Amino acid sequence: MRQAKTTEAKRGSLKPLIRMMREAKVPWLAYIFFFALNLYVTNRGIYLYEVAGRIMGGEIHDPTLVREYLMWSLIVVAMGFLIIPNAWVSIQFQRRSQQRAWDTMLRLPLSRYDLMAPSSLVSRVTTDSAFVSNIMTYIVNVFQNGYAIYLAVGVLYRSSARLTYYVAPLIIISALVTIFAGKFAFSINYMLQQIESRLTSFLNERISGLNLIKASQTEKQEISQGEGLTESKFKAQMKRTYYNASIQGFQNFLRLAVTAIVLILGSYLVDKGEMEIGGLITFFMLSISFPGTVQSFFRAILDIITIQGQTQVVAEINDLPRESLESELSPEGKLGSEKLSFENMKFGYFPEQEVIRDFTEEIEPGKLTAIVGPSGSGKTTMLKLIERLYEPDSGEFALGDASTERYHRGEWRSNTGYIIQNSPLLPGTIKENILYGQDADLSEAEWDKLLEICALKEVIDELPAGLSTEVGEIGDRLSGGQRQRIAIARALVGNPELLLMDEATANLDARGEATVTENILRERKGKTTVVVAHRLSTVQNADKIIVMDEGKIAAAGKADWLYENSELYRELVDLQEASA
Repeated sequence: MRQAKTTEAKRGSLKPLIRMMREAKVPWLAYIFFFALNLYVTNRGIYLYEVAGRIMGGEIHDPTLVREYLMWSLIVVAMGFLIIPNAWVSIQFQRRSQQRAWDTMLRLPLSRYDLMAPSSLVSRVTTDSAFVSNIMTYIVNVFQNGYAIYLAVGVLYRSSARLTYYVAPLIIISALVTIFAGKFAFSINYMLQQIESRLTSFLNERISGLNLIKASQTEKQEISQGEGLTESKFKAQMKRTYYNASIQGFQNFLRLAVTAIVLILGSYLVDKGEMEIGGLITFFMLSISFPGTVQSFFRAILDIITIQGQTQVVAEINDLPRESLESELSPEGKLGSEKLSFENMKFGYFPEQEVIRDFTEEIEPGKLTAIVGPSGSGKTTMLKLIERLYEPDSGEFALGDASTERYHRGEWRSNTGYIIQNSPLLPGTIKENILYGQDADLSEAEWDKLLEICALKEVIDELPAGLSTEVGEIGDRLSGGQRQRIAIARALVGNPELLLMDEATANLDARGEATVTENILRERKGKTTVVVAHRLSTVQNADKIIVMDEGKIAAAGKADWLYENSELYRELVDLQEASA
């Protein structure tokens, strides 16, 4: 039976992040090697400040020192290409994280999708997984900048301990401002991200519903809503701009203050003989870059903290229980030859909201079974349960003498054809849509037979590219009837042992519906077929008709018997005949 399971990540815990890094199979050897190279380049870069200061202080005629400066400068420049392997490690992490997230999405049971917004799941695969992958770069930045701070402090102190004491408070203030400003920046960026997400969702929803907007003459209202969202985005962007300008101005002030102290006090110390001119030059050059290094260090820490929070979201998705496709028994050969039985079965899409109640019935193999009833009685839900897109909450659902839980779910679905009223098409050709999920093409004779059953042959012959005709983004280059015929062909192409039809021909005209229904039932004679029908005239000859009402079975039997003994069935028939 279906089991509800929730994953609650521990906020502030590093375990989800560490687990993601382990599961993504980060190339650790390459990462450690390039990490060590980064630290080495940092060491040489700080050393160059001392060499440059000595040269500018009067040792320019020392050829050994000049050669050393040129050599290490070239090496540091060449090491700038370390960005490529460093990026390679992060991109590898991103690729594997996104692959895992996408794999999880496809393997989640549909019951999970009922509780989650599809747009948020897409964000988990694209934005969040990519964002988390930056952790590899930020870890390098923390250690690289931390190491640079350690080396730089040593150089500054050796150049002038007294000058270091004067400059240090301003650098510490700059670091503290970076920390607190980073927290505020996170809240601003988060707010902007939320607004952009709402704007994107709004635009997607309205564009897909453009026909409804025009038909309802609600353009002005929708324009107003769109303007409101863009206005909110504008205000958030300006708030971020004011913030960035304020922080930049404050940091520039501190940088100029540090420069002034170094130049004024440093010159005084040189005049007093307490400091070498080369040391002052080294101190000056380092003091200009040092605050930025400190800020980068703390900013990287804040980025890691931010990503840690984002990791919780991705980890929660990855930790959701995946749908198990494999099991001990194969349904192949049994789906069409053994009965399907239900006993006291209950099901609801949401807790405490039952759609199917105490359903007890049997579907005989090789027979045509129809399910009818008023709207909302649970007909479509029953087909989803038979297809095993969902699992019952309680009760028994069996194939033959074994519970369906023991049967391989993947093989179950591959041996079942399922047609819904508005079957989706994917971008591509008609042929690709019909063969979707199939491993091999059909012979010419098989194509002719399939197209004949679905009344598609004449349609295909009239199209310039025939089966190679592109259907459009969602099949919008074809009529509703053509799309539905293609969907029917897709369900029949594998000659499934079990066929489920949910108002499969409702989008066809009366003549087309009669033709396609007759062709399918003739082709499926002696095979297990379950049909949900609104037009009762199409299932009058069914071997069994199950009448449902409010999730329960109201009656079951052949059409004539039901008309005599079931008040609900008789009402449905009389109502349709009166409206015909």
